[in-house]
Amino acid sequence: MLLRYFSLLMIIGVGSPLMADSVEIELGMGASYYDPGLSRVLIEDKALVESLTPLSFSFPGNANTRTDTAPFGFGQLDLYSNDFLVSIFFRGHYPTAHSTYLRPSLTSITRGSYEFEISDRIWGIGFNQVLYALNDRLRIVPGYGFIGYSQHLDMQGDVSFYSNSTTPATIGYMKEEAGNARSSAASVFFGLGFEYDWSETVRLKAQIRYMPASHGSYDVTTTSYSRQISPTSGGRTLTTIGTQFQDGSARHALVTADFKIQYALNDYVQLNTGLRYERISSYYKEKPGYGYFVTHLQDSTGISQGAIVNFDAEYLSDPSIYRPLVRHNGSLYFSVTLRTGRDNI
Repeated sequence: MLLRYFSLLMIIGVGSPLMADSVEIELGMGASYYDPGLSRVLIEDKALVESLTPLSFSFPGNANTRTDTAPFGFGQLDLYSNDFLVSIFFRGHYPTAHSTYLRPSLTSITRGSYEFEISDRIWGIGFNQVLYALNDRLRIVPGYGFIGYSQHLDMQGDVSFYSNSTTPATIGYMKEEAGNARSSAASVFFGLGFEYDWSETVRLKAQIRYMPASHGSYDVTTTSYSRQISPTSGGRTLTTIGTQFQDGSARHALVTADFKIQYALNDYVQLNTGLRYERISSYYKEKPGYGYFVTHLQDSTGISQGAIVNFDAEYLSDPSIYRPLVRHNGSLYFSVTLRTGRDNI
C-alpha cells in the first residue's frame, strides 16, 4: 500500500518541474500509537444484543479493544510558483487491533475474540500563500484545500457460546469475517504552516490542518458460519451460514499537527525527523441492521431436517455505543526530502 502511494508521488514529481518553479518530494515512515475507532464501536455493539423478535436483551457485556504499535507512512509533494504553493499529501496508519467481549444473558453466555487489520488514511490537496518575515528566515504559510479521511477494516472473529434457553442445552462455535468494512468523509480544510531557518543547514518546520465536522457514511458486511451441538441429546447439530448488513451515517472532524527538524545534506537532499499528533472526532449513527441465514438441522441418527432460510433484524441500538468518540494518535517518524530548482536553505 505504501509503495503504491510512493510510486504515484514519484511519477507526479518527475513531471512537475514543467509546471512549477521548483519541486519538493518528502517521503517518510515511522511508528505510531493508534487509538481505534470503528473497530471499537463494532465490538461494543456485539457486546450488547437487543431484539424485538423475540423480545430479549442481554446484560451489558464487557468489551475491550487494543492495538499494537502501528507502522506509519506519509508523503507530500510541494509545487512552488513564486510565493504560491500547491501541496498534495497523504498519510496512512496500518495497525492491528485485538478485541474481545463477554456477553451474558439470563439463558446464555457468549465470548468473542476478533482481529482487525486496519488501514486508516488521510489524503488531500492544499493551496497556500508563502509570507516572509525576519529577513526571509521566517515563513508563514496559510492555506486551504480539500481533504479526505477513511478507515478500512478486515475483520476475523471467533465466537463460542453456551445456551440453556432450549432443552437440551447447546454449546456452539461461530466464525465471522468482514472483508471491506469502511467509514469515510471528505471536506474542505484550513491550514497554517511555519518555517524557520535556524542556520544554513537546519530548519524548523510546523504544520497544522483542520477539517470541520463533515458528513460521511460507514458500512459493514459480515459473513458467518456457526455450528451448535446438543451433547445431552446424542449429538444433534444445527449448522448456520449467514450474511449480515450494518450501515449508517458518520461524521468526522480532524485536527493534525506536525513538527519536524530538517537537516540539509546539500542543495537537493534533506533528512528530517519529526512528531505528528492527530485528534479525530467521530460520531456514528446506526440504521437498523439485518441479515439472512440458512440453517440445517441434523439429529443424532443422521437424519436431516433440510435447509431453512431465516431473516433477522436488529431494530434497536444502545445510544451509549453510538456516541461521540474522540481519538488521539501520535507518531514519531523519519523522512527524506528531495528538492529541485529553488534553494530554500
